[in-house]
Amino acid sequence: MEELDDLLNELYQLKRIGIKLGLERIRKLLDRLGNPQDKYKVIHVGGTNGKGSVCRIVSSILLEGGYSVGLYTSPHLVHLRERFVINGEEVKDDELLDVLKVVLDHAKRLDEKPTFFEISTATAFELFRRKEVEFAVVEVGMGGRYDAT
Repeated sequence: MEELDDLLNELYQLKRIGIKLGLERIRKLLDRLGNPQDKYKVIHVGGTNGKGSVCRIVSSILLEGGYSVGLYTSPHLVHLRERFVINGEEVKDDELLDVLKVVLDHAKRLDEKPTFFEISTATAFELFRRKEVEFAVVEVGMGGRYDAT
């Protein structure tokens, strides 16, 4: 999917910016998206070690309980798509493309440009909204309470 590859290359260019703590950029971006994170319950997992494992376990328990679940973890190993799991399945390329186009378009319109992680997080929240999940299980990033999650 060439269009997705182009968008991912654009997104990866933002990695050069690195980590910029603070919530103002992500708040503005999410506001432009209609605050998708407010459409479902969120389980936010933090700590020093084992966050990804705990997230996957919690997601599995919720799925077994019959709930619709979005899972957002980082980093990915091979493809960005690995960060976004809905009901136990990675999102499809076309779903990621549709949402990433919208999120990047909104991000470009902001005065202060969001980071790679902030755009990735906003993408997860919007994917979950579109799929109408009941719960989002979200792994805290490196910024703790001041990161985009």
